[in-house]
Amino acid sequence: MDSTPGEYTEKDISPYFWHNRQYPDSDEYKALFDGDFAEYGLRINGVVDNPVEFSLAELRSLSHHEQITQHFYVQDWSGVAKWGGVSMQTFNRPSGSDGDP
Repeated sequence: MDSTPGEYTEKDISPYFWHNRQYPDSDEYKALFDGDFAEYGLRINGVVDNPVEFSLAELRSLSHHEQITQHFYVQDWSGVAKWGGVSMQTFNRPSGSDGDP
């Protein structure tokens, strides 16, 4: 692994990417998992002008961003992984957040 920032490609992706400790096991998570996350919602509130909530279907309809990033973990491992989802900038617009706490 290279400790300097850089551009990574599909060939750089680590064959195994460690997860931290254990997967969620709360009753709420189990119910969401069993229901294929159909009832999942993301609420953005707090220090924002316009609190908003997104259903999973709404999240999936938003523009998708992907990046390949190297991650360093304090417990002495690192890896390169491809991550994808909705950019935080997308959420700042409807909520009226400028990104500063």
